[in-house]
Amino acid sequence: MKRHIALMLTLLLSLSVPAQVFADTKDDKDNDSKPVAEQTEDDGKIDTYIIEHKIYVSVEDLMNLLQYTKVSPTEYTYENKTIVFDGNNKTVTTNGMSKSIPNGILYYMGKTVISTEAVESAFGKVLTTSNVKMSFNVINKQSETPSAYAWTKNRVIAHALGSVNGVTNSNTLDAMKQSYKSDFRLFEVDLLPTVHGELVASHGFYELLASKYGRPIPEQYSNEIPTKEEFLNFKFNGMYKTIDIEEIVAIMSANPDIYMITDTKITDYAQSSAQFKELVRVCKEVDESVLDRIIPQIYNESMYDAVMSQHKFKSLIYTLYATSATNQQALEFVTAKGIKVVTMPPERINAQDITLFNSYGIKIYTHTINDAEQMKNFKNMGVYGFYTDFITPTQFDSL
Repeated sequence: MKRHIALMLTLLLSLSVPAQVFADTKDDKDNDSKPVAEQTEDDGKIDTYIIEHKIYVSVEDLMNLLQYTKVSPTEYTYENKTIVFDGNNKTVTTNGMSKSIPNGILYYMGKTVISTEAVESAFGKVLTTSNVKMSFNVINKQSETPSAYAWTKNRVIAHALGSVNGVTNSNTLDAMKQSYKSDFRLFEVDLLPTVHGELVASHGFYELLASKYGRPIPEQYSNEIPTKEEFLNFKFNGMYKTIDIEEIVAIMSANPDIYMITDTKITDYAQSSAQFKELVRVCKEVDESVLDRIIPQIYNESMYDAVMSQHKFKSLIYTLYATSATNQQALEFVTAKGIKVVTMPPERINAQDITLFNSYGIKIYTHTINDAEQMKNFKNMGVYGFYTDFITPTQFDSL
């Protein structure tokens, strides 16, 4: 399991004092952390710049202090993370996920500098100080365990990792990058097992088989399941990069603001159990904390036991498109299990049931809505959130 190490950042305006490295603090109320190492007076010192009443530090100095290796003038690596700074476009990109920091990163005196405020946005770390000598501690704010349904602060979900250049249902890295850049932080991904049971992001293997055997696919090959290597060598629409669950988990590890909803399609107990066993295995191998940000969708009541037998997930979604249960039966089930989110297809939605679910504290999402007027009408009816290919969080907020 990945371990988070808190680092001391000492910023000098004039004089300084010896700095200390403190253990990671998970709770703001825990103020008795003890120093685990002491630095000399010269350690951890970097220059600061006051620009328009904000404190900035050199990106190169900061990354050196955080023990990153400089690969190029704008790129740094550490363990499984690669971070690229773009002072012109004012973005920070972590493992391919680009985040805009319009007022936090700029060029100054021939250097790329970042504000102390922007460090939180870029790294999930907070700079705090307790004296006028500007001695700062760096703490891993986003390494704190998120509450069970914290992800519902996101009211729009990037369906199938979102669209890319108008292409939907691709489940590709390119789609995920474009969605993240458009401020999506809650993603839904279709997951399918390869011939050896590894999970890859795909809605189906038809396009891969068509590229291999031609159209129409000969009947004897129509149900063929590829290897992971075959799948990852395949480009969706001939140009978009396919990904597997390992890459998704690595991206989530490097970007702790990402949440992922699974769409595994399969309702069979044994197959569901096997898929989530593989998902849990990968997370534990790459970064176990990511499990706190994975939200399984279940499609019937028995699937709940299959999923939870592999890991006690903190939150789930009961998705109703594949069940014969009525809305009332679904309400009884989720209240009994403590599930706080239900996804309904549009044809199931009615004002009376939405009001009833909401009265029990159950949030209703629906899919897949790409028409802004329809989304606005459902929103006014009491539907809380939406799976979408195109409507961005900013556009949703304006409805």
